[in-house]
Amino acid sequence: MINSLSPIPVVAVIFYHIQRQQVMIFQRKETDSGGLDWEFPGGKVDKTDPSLESALCREILEELDVCLDIQRLIQLNSIEYQYPNKKIHLTIFAYEVLETSWVSTFKLNEHLNKEWVSFNQLSKFKLSAADHLFVETFTNEIHNLFSNLL
Repeated sequence: MINSLSPIPVVAVIFYHIQRQQVMIFQRKETDSGGLDWEFPGGKVDKTDPSLESALCREILEELDVCLDIQRLIQLNSIEYQYPNKKIHLTIFAYEVLETSWVSTFKLNEHLNKEWVSFNQLSKFKLSAADHLFVETFTNEIHNLFSNLL
């Protein structure tokens, strides 16, 4: 049993496309916690997951029905966020989308919509609270990462 004071480890991924200079966000279903908020996909790390990367791959397979190449994941940073009923430790990774046609294979098993947006447009979307804090906290770092990849 997880101690209520211990943060729950969570992973998420920012899919990005260099040529388009955009990231992909996903809208939660209305019936989910934080319904209709936008987010970077991912989920809880299980005790059986050998690494954060493998946890993320498992979650993305469940949510989008696609496999990620673990070697292409770039760990960005982590934050802790206190929701009313839980505290999470969120680690976010970046993953370059090489072919936009690959995104069309995503099955939205746990989301309502997906959308490509420029990083500067993220503030126009109601992001989940933890994702919003991550973007707010690491905006410069993420801009630098994407600038270095161009």
